[in-house]
Amino acid sequence: MRIRKLTIQNLNSLRLTATLDFTLPPLSNTGLFAITGDTGAGKSTLLDAITLALYGKIPRNPATKEAMSYGAAESLAEVEFEQGGKRFLAKWSLRRARKQIGGKIQEPYRELAVWDPAQEAFVLLATGAKEVDVQVEKMTGLDYDRFKRSVLLAQGDFAAFLDASVDQRSDLLERITGTEIYSRLSLAAHRRNRMETERLREMEQQLQSLRLFSEEETELLRQQLRNNQETAQTLGEEKQRLFLQIRDRESMHALEDARRRIEAEFQILETNRSEASSELGRLALHEKGAPWHASLLTLDEKQAQQIKDSDRRKAMADALIRLDASLASLQTALDGSVQAFSRMEAQAKTQEPVWKSVEALDLRIQERTQPLEKARSEFQAKERERNQLKALVSDLQDQVKRWASAETEERTWLETNQALAPLPLAYSGIRNHLDQCGNSFGK
Repeated sequence: MRIRKLTIQNLNSLRLTATLDFTLPPLSNTGLFAITGDTGAGKSTLLDAITLALYGKIPRNPATKEAMSYGAAESLAEVEFEQGGKRFLAKWSLRRARKQIGGKIQEPYRELAVWDPAQEAFVLLATGAKEVDVQVEKMTGLDYDRFKRSVLLAQGDFAAFLDASVDQRSDLLERITGTEIYSRLSLAAHRRNRMETERLREMEQQLQSLRLFSEEETELLRQQLRNNQETAQTLGEEKQRLFLQIRDRESMHALEDARRRIEAEFQILETNRSEASSELGRLALHEKGAPWHASLLTLDEKQAQQIKDSDRRKAMADALIRLDASLASLQTALDGSVQAFSRMEAQAKTQEPVWKSVEALDLRIQERTQPLEKARSEFQAKERERNQLKALVSDLQDQVKRWASAETEERTWLETNQALAPLPLAYSGIRNHLDQCGNSFGK
């Protein structure tokens, strides 16, 4: 893993926002460099920022919320690193409620993003402590404990290692590097070796206490073994024969069950046949009338069609009666409309002179209305001009008031500072003197 950039904001004693870019000179031109400074300058804070961004933890202080600078409303630790030819961005942030200094500290926020060359931007890969821890361990191959022991050695552990005696350094080195498990494995292997050694000694003692058989006893045991093998073979053959007999007997039982089941079904069929004898007579009659079945169906269809036609004719007759009634009412309405139209036509003839006089009056009203409309337009224009002048006069009055106020202030100031009245004359004399001096120097 190679760290490219480190960004911090309000962490511990470093109450500022800064970015360390390790890809730019002079840091990019050196393979090894040291972080130096006075005590409390913030050297360990830079290392804390790396572990916060990657794992959300600080080796020297488990309370990560205390990493925020005193009096700050938010803090940030951000690390950009390379791993396996890819670029990643790990981020840890902490803020107070509503970003106010007096607000309650919220839970830390963590995220991990990967660089997308196509979009030329970082794309979110995981959020939340658990998901980010899983992804960081997957990308780097290091969990927090391995990273702390192999990459970032805590300041207190290193100081204790340097000050320890020769006998104590082994224990400290195991605790720092996490190799104390190998010491436990060594002790366990030693105990297991001792147990196995004692067990071997006991087995050797048991072996020495065993009595060996003579040749006659060995031959007798061999003969007994051969007899037992022959007996076992005979019993196996007998077992196979009995197994075949049992299988044959089971087949016979199955056949017997099938025979009884067939006889029961036959009895049921006989019972059904006797019960269906009456139906057979009806079936014979049906078979005799089968040739006329199609004709009967056709006759039934024709009768049904006749009933439908009769119903349709009746419905059409009823509709015709309703239509005649509607025509009669329409004729009556039409006669009334003709009479009303005749009356209106006669009335219009009598009112024709009145309409003509009304049209003449409309023409005279229109002729007199045009000058009135022109005068109204001119009046509206004059009214707008008057309003503009009124606004201008109001502005001039406001300006006069401001000038009067300024003049009053100037008079008040002059009355208060009468001792400064000779200054313009003195300034003029000083200016002339400076001009004369300038001319003299110029000559």
